[in-house]
Amino acid sequence: MNTNRQATAPVIVKTFAPQGLQFLDLGALRGYMEAKDYDLDVVSKFAERGVFAPLFADLVLRTGGLDNELLNQFGQALQHVPPTKLESYTGSDTQNSRIDSAIANSGIARDVKRYGEGSASFFETKSVIPTSIRNVPIAIVGYGAAGIIAGYALSKLGFQRITVYEKGKNLGIWSYKNVFELSRNNPLRLQFFNSVLDPAPGGGIEVRDFLSRLAILNTVDARVVKIQPGKMKHKLVFSDKSTAEYPIVVNAVGLGKPRPVSDPARMVTETGQAHAGARWQQQLRVEDVAGQQIVLIGLGNSTAEMLQQIHTLIDDGYYVDYRVLTHYPEEAVYNPSTYVEEDGRTFRVFRDTSKPNLVDYQGDLARSRYDYFRALHEGKIISGVKRWEVKTPGVMAIYGKNRKNLGKLPFDKVMTLIGYHQGKDEMQNLGCSYDEKQGSGVFDYDGEVAGMPGNSDPKKRLHKGYFGFGSILETPLNPNAIVIPGMLHRIGDLAFSVIMRAAEFRNKDL
Repeated sequence: MNTNRQATAPVIVKTFAPQGLQFLDLGALRGYMEAKDYDLDVVSKFAERGVFAPLFADLVLRTGGLDNELLNQFGQALQHVPPTKLESYTGSDTQNSRIDSAIANSGIARDVKRYGEGSASFFETKSVIPTSIRNVPIAIVGYGAAGIIAGYALSKLGFQRITVYEKGKNLGIWSYKNVFELSRNNPLRLQFFNSVLDPAPGGGIEVRDFLSRLAILNTVDARVVKIQPGKMKHKLVFSDKSTAEYPIVVNAVGLGKPRPVSDPARMVTETGQAHAGARWQQQLRVEDVAGQQIVLIGLGNSTAEMLQQIHTLIDDGYYVDYRVLTHYPEEAVYNPSTYVEEDGRTFRVFRDTSKPNLVDYQGDLARSRYDYFRALHEGKIISGVKRWEVKTPGVMAIYGKNRKNLGKLPFDKVMTLIGYHQGKDEMQNLGCSYDEKQGSGVFDYDGEVAGMPGNSDPKKRLHKGYFGFGSILETPLNPNAIVIPGMLHRIGDLAFSVIMRAAEFRNKDL
């Protein structure tokens, strides 16, 4: 096999084609194990018992029909196979995105319904873990979509001591009416084990029902305020100052807080939170908006939800005026399905479902596409906005590049819909390293938390046994972490690593 020495071992292994094991580079497989510091003694024991092959094939390669006997032989032999000399894996965002790209472009992708980079439409496994590790304690923090999906997969694999901590409503954002009573935007049919979510268009209540079918674990009513990672001894600190310790923790705390109102990458303001208005999509009642001027800041899927409601009210005969402010340049706004270059940056308004970046505007859905072009042709979208200010109550001043004055907008209601995230303080309280330049946490491709980011030695790099899953994994190159297709993409890697850490914790009993 002609191996690209500039690629990391996970990239090489994940481009393995399902036509036959002759495509699997054993040196890269050994490098893959070493990049994560998996115990090769555990791998060998699993292989001898016929466990390694189905777990690795189902969860990592995401394909069936392999010669499992041969793959188990490979597992037994790995300790004697020198690793191929490849680029060192350090868990960088760029390396992780290359792994996602390798999966998307491999022969595996189509057969298991992975589509694009960082997303999938299907996950299922019939594999089970050895009895010896089924009682390893696991904590899941949060029981929104990410916690539910992680908990269901791990329990189906055979883990029996999973404790879920959730202070609030199960189902996360999908427990709130202003989300589930609106629409959903998954472009393809999703299947997680036997639970199916049909593609959009459709109601958000169907997402709630999809997750409810998977929420099989009991929860402990407790708020985790701090996580102190250790060497397979991770301490959870609760709001009442009590603590609990687990060898394996899955942090699925969710979306976090609204992003800062002033964002140098998009639009800045000195106005601050006081005039930012609503920070999440809402149901608009006639009595709250009739006869009013609304300013929507941002041009993502939350704005799409608002435009549909506003246009419905207008068509029902109510007077509602509105404007949408966006940092996207004019050419990108008028050509929303095209990639546009300006000032060294690339812009595209509509999400690209060939990737797909599912957090951009859902222009592939007929109703949202109609609402977008209706707003555009009626002159409601103001492009190229770099700054906005509210210095006089009820009046917003807007500026373009080089502080060009774009005018003043009277308004009654502002909705700043630019998203949520876990900020630096929150991430550090949760024991996660934080990259200030990209404004996100630092994790391996399977979600394992980095203690010393950028270190090629996993013993130093990783808080072994501590994982993030779902929204907490969002980075500039991993935007789909916050949506269910992004979770279906990554759950197999997380599950396999959880199994390996559990086996490491119980090694003497294997």
